[in-house]
Amino acid sequence: MSESTEQIAVVDWFRLQYPKLRLIAIPNGQWVAGEGARKFALINKYKREGLTAGVSDLFLAHSDGQHHGLWLEMKDQGKTLSSVSADQRQWMKDMNDAGYIAKWAAGFEQAKAIIIDYINGYYRTF
Repeated sequence: MSESTEQIAVVDWFRLQYPKLRLIAIPNGQWVAGEGARKFALINKYKREGLTAGVSDLFLAHSDGQHHGLWLEMKDQGKTLSSVSADQRQWMKDMNDAGYIAKWAAGFEQAKAIIIDYINGYYRTF
């Protein structure tokens, strides 16, 4: 499955399991339509609106009692840490340092396990 298909499966599963919690997508790496000057103008507009390299694909706006929320970077099933870009790694480090949990997942099953662990307080240290 593609990264997009894996992410759709995670969001569908999450909404069925946790209908009162909010998992949102961050379309930060979205494809920008157009060519030449039009495309360049759109990219610059998006950057002014907050487009930031490396931002994770999903955010779970839910505290586990210690962390502010969960940032989750999605990759295709079977991918390794080397598929996580330097900007994505830096974002995850920055978010972990800021009191969030930030992880990456290779496919639906890993993402599901990370979310369940987070909601169940597995990452708390107290």
